[in-house]
Amino acid sequence: MERNRTFDEIIREALAAGPRTTLGEKLSAIFTSLARQIAENIKVRAGMKLTLEPTIDNGAAFARWVEAINDIIETAITDGEFTDTPTTHRLA
Repeated sequence: MERNRTFDEIIREALAAGPRTTLGEKLSAIFTSLARQIAENIKVRAGMKLTLEPTIDNGAAFARWVEAINDIIETAITDGEFTDTPTTHRLA
């Protein structure tokens, strides 16, 4: 079982995968790692539920998530890997 990594560790590891890995593959690795942790660990699932609970003020965590993913999306657009469309920008 994969050890529980922080969001920052997951992003850092995906981005460090090297130039042969596309940004799309890096995004996929991020989401796959998060999904695996959610599926395998009850504490991670509980934390995710708390993060998504609208009555809890967790704006800072969500803002970090959007900023990190948006940076990856913008780089992929700049590099020509993703097409610059409104739909692409909504990925973040």
